[in-house]
Amino acid sequence: MFDEWIQTNLSKDWLVLHDLLLEYNYTVFQIDLLIISPEVIYLFEVKNYEGDFYFNGERWYPISKAEIKNPIHQLSRNESLFRRLLQDLGYKPSTEAKIIFINPEFDLYQAPLNTPIFPLSAKSICKHIKYEYF
Repeated sequence: MFDEWIQTNLSKDWLVLHDLLLEYNYTVFQIDLLIISPEVIYLFEVKNYEGDFYFNGERWYPISKAEIKNPIHQLSRNESLFRRLLQDLGYKPSTEAKIIFINPEFDLYQAPLNTPIFPLSAKSICKHIKYEYF
């Protein structure tokens, strides 16, 4: 649904790139979705988690399982590496990075309000992005 919305609603002047594998300073990193507009570059970490998850400090847990890697750390690392790569190439664009959970069967509890997470359903994400970003 999110990919379909992007394909039909973004300006033709914008560039959409999926599943980028990049290297900077001998470090490999992957960006799920990169949208380049004339003013801003948007990095999206797209997750298809299913079930109930919760925050406990900096840690993430599925309700019934052991701790998982914090996707916010992954997003922060990717955004930092990407910005440094662009700066070394002589570019200093504005960037915004967000995590999108696309599975309608996903719920996240106890997430701090200042996180780069769209705590919305995939349908709501499309509406939010359309009005807030694009």
